[in-house]
Amino acid sequence: MNLLQWKHVVAAAVVLGVTFPRLAAESISGQVVHALTGNPLRRVTLTAKRVDGKGEPATTQVDEYGRFVFQNLAAGGYLLSGERNGFDRQIHGSRSNPNTGTVLAVKDGQPVTGVVFRLFPNAVLSGRVLDADGEPMPNVGVRVFRRQFYNGKRDWYPAGGVQTNDRGEYRVSGLRAGRYLVCAVDYSSGFDMPGATNGPLPESPDRVNAATFYPGTTEPERAAPVAIARGEDRRGIDIQLIKGTAVRVRGRVTGEAASAMLAVGLRPTTVMQAMLAAGRGALIQPGERTFEISGVRPGSYVLTVQSMRDAPVVSAFLPIEVGEQHIDGVELPLSEGIEIAGSVLFEGGAKGTLVRLGTESSLAGVIAGPANERGEFKLKGVHSIPYRVYVADLPPGAYLRTVKLNGQIIDPGNVSFSPGAKLEIQLGKTSAELKGVVLGADETPFAGATVVLIPQSGRAALYRTAISDQEGTFLIKNIAPGRYKALAWEDLEPEAYRDPEVVKPVEDRAVHVALEENGRSEVKLNVIPMTKE
Repeated sequence: MNLLQWKHVVAAAVVLGVTFPRLAAESISGQVVHALTGNPLRRVTLTAKRVDGKGEPATTQVDEYGRFVFQNLAAGGYLLSGERNGFDRQIHGSRSNPNTGTVLAVKDGQPVTGVVFRLFPNAVLSGRVLDADGEPMPNVGVRVFRRQFYNGKRDWYPAGGVQTNDRGEYRVSGLRAGRYLVCAVDYSSGFDMPGATNGPLPESPDRVNAATFYPGTTEPERAAPVAIARGEDRRGIDIQLIKGTAVRVRGRVTGEAASAMLAVGLRPTTVMQAMLAAGRGALIQPGERTFEISGVRPGSYVLTVQSMRDAPVVSAFLPIEVGEQHIDGVELPLSEGIEIAGSVLFEGGAKGTLVRLGTESSLAGVIAGPANERGEFKLKGVHSIPYRVYVADLPPGAYLRTVKLNGQIIDPGNVSFSPGAKLEIQLGKTSAELKGVVLGADETPFAGATVVLIPQSGRAALYRTAISDQEGTFLIKNIAPGRYKALAWEDLEPEAYRDPEVVKPVEDRAVHVALEENGRSEVKLNVIPMTKE
């Protein structure tokens, strides 16, 4: 809305007898409108949050004409967010990255007026799910996947899901603009099969309703993505389920069995498969050793066993590929795991620092142990699977410098342990800082840019990000010393900066910096403009 349009709004309000509140010098005021119709929106909750993170966010409600005002704000740059029923939380001016948007600059003695916040309604996908004979399928799961970045990889990740109603209809709301894969999953299919048997397995696999992607395929690579615009109500995305196979996995546990009940489970190895595969498993009663899991669909899994209740903790993990035939004779050796001893080295002592071991997709949960007054810790129940090493509750100003296993520096993101392993964690005492300014094409300060500090080592834990404020400036603290390259994007999907294919085309815009302990550096970055699709 330009100045002339805003004057028309004011004039109309005067005619209707509407009065505007008296504005303080440091304030933000404007109106929230429906992004698709332009009509004022009521019952919207707004929040103004400083870009530099200082102070508490301010919150207000719009009036019956969608107008709002934030009074008595401290000078600085603010991001404005809004939400109401039927409209998920959005940031004013956001584009590809829903976490950033237009920075509103509040200066001493100068109110910010005439802000028009265009709030988009939730985008919606809807349709029906039918069985192989064309009959409506009630109580079927519908899952949607959006292609986005996570841990440096772009793939299809869950974005929403619902169950069909008694007429086989579904409606998935709260979606962002983008392209989606839509899949129908009959989670109940296969659960009515007989339980474990002592006789021979059937010669052929069982027939079940397969996870079916729109418009009609069991393979995600052959699915047709559904494009949806901001606020769009996309209808008629109907899916007819396809018949597929399900098999049985039979085996036994070996070694020292627990005296209590054991839980056997199959965990998918991909995020999409985990969303589409119903939890399959079996229970082994005390004193028994055999198990049989039915209704297992083809794919890559990890077969797990863990003790239940108050019994001694025993576990087993075995990667397994499930195809079109039943699997028999699997053996799972039970183990209580091993104990890992280690130390946290830090000048001044590291008591209370928490050392954690995590696994991919939380396969074996998290193992944690605090360092004592001498910096020593112990981790029990560690198995022969890859772990990631984390540290938490660090002393003030500390950072993770190196991780050593048996005296050798290792990648903390992929560690396997053997009996007698010694873990040594070295913390650095004084981290570095980087401040700078982001400039636009006309060499003027650029507000709202995503600033990324990319480590030369590639270690995921060392990436740092910031948002440039109303003056185009930014400050990044608690940086581990080392070599980095700094880049600033006008607009960027979350975590896209961890994909080398995204960074490579703009390498020439990077500023290379070398940061030392307790170092302070400054850079000037030219913003990378938003790409037009």
